[in-house]
Amino acid sequence: MNKILKRFLITALVGLVLAGAVFAYQTQQYNIKTDWLTLVSNATFVSGILLFMAGLFCFVSNGGGFDAFAYLGYRMKKSFSKKKKEGPDGYFEFVMDRREKDRLPLANLFIVGGVLLVIAIITAILVV
Repeated sequence: MNKILKRFLITALVGLVLAGAVFAYQTQQYNIKTDWLTLVSNATFVSGILLFMAGLFCFVSNGGGFDAFAYLGYRMKKSFSKKKKEGPDGYFEFVMDRREKDRLPLANLFIVGGVLLVIAIITAILVV
């Protein structure tokens, strides 16, 4: 299976599992026979916004927004390890090494989250 298609399917599965969990939780507060559109709207909104925000988080991470925290974790790990590993000596070398590595994929999070948000908006309009 194509790597990109597999990534989209896993993200969609995670979104649907989150939506299912929210749907199951909210069936206690709503009557499923009369308020099913409200339940679908709420469930898809929660899962869509979580996936979309995870995409924004990855976007900031790809841009280097969390390099200082990653360097802090690297230095803490290096100071507590008994083995002296080869690695960057300073912050600048650490950042340059991180920039050479692959970036986190973003399209699957934004597209699946966006589709779930569109479904939430459409069902919210239909409720009113």
